Amino acid sequence: MASGGEETIRVFATVITVASCVAGAITAVVDCGSGSLLTPLLSWQVRTRLAVAARAMPHLMATVARFWTLRREVDRRVLSTVACSARPAGLPERCGMLWRPSPR
Repeated sequence: MASGGEETIRVFATVITVASCVAGAITAVVDCGSGSLLTPLLSWQVRTRLAVAARAMPHLMATVARFWTLRREVDRRVLSTVACSARPAGLPERCGMLWRPSPR
């Protein structure tokens, strides 16, 4: 017989599995949405920072895979312009995340 803690883990694993499948299907069609679905669910059981970090690796891998697949179609000038403008814009937010306390 499963204890209350084991049952909670089993339910959480089932919810995450179903949500991951739904998020994967949505992401395959519209190329976004998995983080919006899974990060709040992961935050239910682990610290928010850990949930965000856990979602960062699949996002990185998906971006690398898309870039590799489309590498011959990438306009290098546009890539450098976007990269040079996006990095400084996101830096203050990233630095602020280091010093803000986690909500949980």
